[in-house]
Amino acid sequence: MEKLDKRLKAHYPLKGKLETEIYQVRSAEITEHKRLYERHVRDVLGKMDKQTDKMNVLLEEAQEELKEYDDDQKRLREALVTGDSLSKMQGLYAQAKESSLKIEKCNR
Repeated sequence: MEKLDKRLKAHYPLKGKLETEIYQVRSAEITEHKRLYERHVRDVLGKMDKQTDKMNVLLEEAQEELKEYDDDQKRLREALVTGDSLSKMQGLYAQAKESSLKIEKCNR
């Protein structure tokens, strides 16, 4: 029994050494990595929020421009009925072409 007690007592200092040299060092590394990861997640979420806001603004602008384009096309279709001269038809054609070019420019 004495031999066993001596052997166990010989290992007690190793436990403390492992605790201070390996476990505490690794625990500090893991804590630092966790802190960096959390900061990274906050940054990414902030960027995503900004991009979402910008995308929503762009989407609203595009919807407004499409509505204007649709209104222009309806107005031009209604004006076709009253187009009794060549010059009036050419004017309507120019307006339709201008409206189409405007919407194409917005799509780029």
